[in-house]
Amino acid sequence: ENPVLLKLQADAHYNPYSFLKLHAYGGFHKRDGYEIADGAYIGVGTGLSVWKERLGIKLRTQLDRDHLTLTPNLKFWIMQIDGMYKVPVADERNGVEISPAYSVNVRLFI
Repeated sequence: ENPVLLKLQADAHYNPYSFLKLHAYGGFHKRDGYEIADGAYIGVGTGLSVWKERLGIKLRTQLDRDHLTLTPNLKFWIMQIDGMYKVPVADERNGVEISPAYSVNVRLFI
C-alpha cells in the first residue's frame, strides 16, 4: 500500500533590502492515519546575502505539534553548510516519547 500525502502551504515573502529576505509560511499535511491538526505547522525564515548570493546566512524556524525546528544555513561560494535541530515541545505522542533530532549537511559546489 502506498498512502497519499496531501500538503497545502501558504507563503509570504518580503524583501526590504536587496541583501535581506524575510519569509513566513504555514500549512498542513495530511495522510492516512493522521488528523489534519497533527500536520499543522507555521514558520519564519530570514536571510542575508551578498556578492550575488554567493555568501549568505539564513535561519529558519518552524513550529509543529511535536517540535520546534531550528535550521541555520551558511553559504560560501564553493560550499554550503546546513544544520538542523528539532527540539521537542511535547513529551510524548500516543505513548511514544518524542526525541530531539540533529543533522548537519555539507555540500560542495564542484
